[in-house]
Amino acid sequence: MPQDPPARERRDDPLVTTDDGVAVYPDAFTRDAGRVDEQVVTLAEERAHISRRLVERGIVRVSTRTEVVDHVERADLEYQTATVTRHPVNRFVDSMPPTREEDDVLILPVVEERLVVEKRLFVTEEIHIHRNRATEAVELPVSLRRQHAVVERLAPDGATRDEP
Repeated sequence: MPQDPPARERRDDPLVTTDDGVAVYPDAFTRDAGRVDEQVVTLAEERAHISRRLVERGIVRVSTRTEVVDHVERADLEYQTATVTRHPVNRFVDSMPPTREEDDVLILPVVEERLVVEKRLFVTEEIHIHRNRATEAVELPVSLRRQHAVVERLAPDGATRDEP
């Protein structure tokens, strides 16, 4: 009858942990109650340690450049002129007439006091002011500033690298 291989070579037996925390195969204890074979199993544990360090892979230099561009701006300017005409009225009124506006014409009454047996207001004339609107196109030279950003990538030694 063939003999069983030694216990340390048999891997089909489950491991048994002893009271002191050592894992052994069951055959480590012989079938003889009086004799105990000890087999020591060395346990190992790996631990990982991760660290970081700063590695300079290059330098980026950004600069701006300002250019002045002469440009002609165009705008429409609106302005008003006034034409003043006088219109005689020559009539008596009981009270001061109000300033009024008719068809974009501002009318200002001019009064005087005249001595008659009684004192009354007499409109001597009206002043009519016509407002004329006009638009004129003008061109004004102006200087406009514009900035451009220039980005350079430099290797750690200061040499310029081509950008992809």
